Amino acid sequence: VEIEGEVYFDVKKLNGKPFVVLAKNQRITVLGTRFNVMAYSDEETIETSLLEGKVVVNIADKAYALTPGQRTTFHKNGGNLQISSGGVEEAVAWQAGYFKFNAEHVESVMRKIARWYDVEIAYDGNMEGKLFKGTMSRYDEVEEVLGLLALTGTVSFKIEGRRIIVME
Repeated sequence: VEIEGEVYFDVKKLNGKPFVVLAKNQRITVLGTRFNVMAYSDEETIETSLLEGKVVVNIADKAYALTPGQRTTFHKNGGNLQISSGGVEEAVAWQAGYFKFNAEHVESVMRKIARWYDVEIAYDGNMEGKLFKGTMSRYDEVEEVLGLLALTGTVSFKIEGRRIIVME
């Protein structure tokens, strides 16, 4: 399977027949597992998060085996890869109908909102260091989601049709 975007897989093990996912520069070999791949063209990274089982992520002829609870983060521009433990709950929250942010930059949060609600995002002011933490339903109206984010006092929003302006 070749993907762009975000996909959650629940693959049953079939001896002798691995399931392979291609995501940009990565080849992910699946050996019966539950995992998530985030490979959007507008994101700086490609992430593979493992919930259960085993996957092997191949990048530039190097293989990285993940154990449950681990995630790879491949930085497309620099070409470097990080393997970390934890954070897989945020990666699969979308599949359960939630936005889940854990000290996530406002630009990343707004890209997710833009994709989900099919809106455009603009910024007015300095967004450096503005982070969000929390969980909210993806099925709420965009105004309600933005209202919850605004309650943090981190930023405010102005809606002009399909355009959301994030203000300092």
